[in-house]
Amino acid sequence: MDKSLTRWKRAGEEIPVAVCSEPCPAGHVQKVKGVKCCWVCIRCRDYEIITDDDCVACPNGTFPTSSAPRNVCEPLPVDYMSIDSVWAIAPVASSVVGVVSVLFVISVFIRYNSTPIIMASGRELCYVLMAGMLLCYAMTFVLVAKPTLATCALMRAGLGLSLALCYAALFTKTNRISRIFNRGLKAMVKRPSYTSPRSQLAICFCLVGVQAIGAATWIAMDLPHPTYAYPDFRTTRPYLRQTCSWAQFTKPNPTHHHTT
Repeated sequence: MDKSLTRWKRAGEEIPVAVCSEPCPAGHVQKVKGVKCCWVCIRCRDYEIITDDDCVACPNGTFPTSSAPRNVCEPLPVDYMSIDSVWAIAPVASSVVGVVSVLFVISVFIRYNSTPIIMASGRELCYVLMAGMLLCYAMTFVLVAKPTLATCALMRAGLGLSLALCYAALFTKTNRISRIFNRGLKAMVKRPSYTSPRSQLAICFCLVGVQAIGAATWIAMDLPHPTYAYPDFRTTRPYLRQTCSWAQFTKPNPTHHHTT
């Protein structure tokens, strides 16, 4: 057939294609309706690949390749908080200032350790309090570090232990002062019991020991470790968030992580 001799009613018209359905574009599968030569094109979701002309969801932690024909699942890039992250700059800078400030105060206490003012302040408990403050500031660097077995264990134990050191020292110091002033003139004749530096340290470390035992028990019962938080696949190109595991007090939901 000589197409040049064919004349159409309107100029520029071409020979109509004698097919029921056009081939599906990339990322779509064919669903036959009625006869085999007719189908509809169904678009696969962003987290699905095309296998045997069917949409199949990628396993956890993987995502379809960005290029056609989207039939392979590749591992997702891992993202985690790092010390050079924009979100970590302000906390790290504040912690550095805090560490330097506490170290300066400690150096002053050591320099004037035997003076009446330092001795009257309850220097032993002050050292415990400043140790707790140092640990609080140091925990910032653990929180922004890459999740590992060591950092996850330090995070779980250190957060509570650092605050316990501060609160135990303040509680013991306040309790000592309260008991001395409540006795009034009697305190000048006989010192209240358990107000010596050794007794104060013993009370303080007993309180801290409760927190330490609780943290050790928690770690022994549920060893912390790095884990992955699977993303919401409504985003175009998700990332795999690496975090530290926490204890599971409820039955996990067995449903799939993909968003429908």
